[in-house]
Amino acid sequence: MKATTEKRSAKERKTLVPTTPVQEAKPEPTAIAPRVVKRGTCPTLNQKGELAYEIGVDSRGAVHLRVVENSGTGSFSDEWVGFRNIQAAFDRAPKSEPVSAHMLYPLFRGMSSNCPYFCTAVLKAEGLLLPSEKRK
Repeated sequence: MKATTEKRSAKERKTLVPTTPVQEAKPEPTAIAPRVVKRGTCPTLNQKGELAYEIGVDSRGAVHLRVVENSGTGSFSDEWVGFRNIQAAFDRAPKSEPVSAHMLYPLFRGMSSNCPYFCTAVLKAEGLLLPSEKRK
């Protein structure tokens, strides 16, 4: 069988080449699950439930976290999320504004909408985020 190649004019090629929109960085799946270095529990942000979480370190020394249990009814993903990706998501925010769980949505595309909030609750419990003074 002979492969045929279709010749197109430059104008036709331009219309066929899609522009790729800038996409948020999706956490890279780790080939080997991070080694758990800490297990903890914390309240959800709305104080209606309790989360169990793990913090782990992968073979390259990168820190990851994940939620493994929720006493409430909200669904979640137990996938590891790299702390570096979390930090990068917050770094993209305007410096004059406090950080919020909404800034983490790009890290959790295709997962439960609770994931950014649960991740924020874990970061708060670990002392990495403080409640904003602007919030009433």
